[in-house]
Amino acid sequence: MRLSFGAVREQLRQSIRFDDPTWRLALAIAIGVFISFTPFYGLQTLLAIGFAVIFRLNRAATVAGAWLNLPWFAPLVYAGALKIGTLVVPDPDGTRGAW
Repeated sequence: MRLSFGAVREQLRQSIRFDDPTWRLALAIAIGVFISFTPFYGLQTLLAIGFAVIFRLNRAATVAGAWLNLPWFAPLVYAGALKIGTLVVPDPDGTRGAW
């Protein structure tokens, strides 16, 4: 089966459409963000596309949500979470830590 340029272009156009209601776009991004926090760094994009196809969500929005937590941003996210955690739950010894 050969794919024509027009068929590929139409598939891309359908993938990138943003004519969905706002709640569906928000759901697609939320599912993508949820997938981005899984430890499957190599498979997050494929998981996002799979969930988008299964639940008939916008693929571009789901993948964009999954890309919010890329590996090179992970140290910043974890450092921020650690900082916020030490502010919310202080050390029982009364020290504030190395920060």
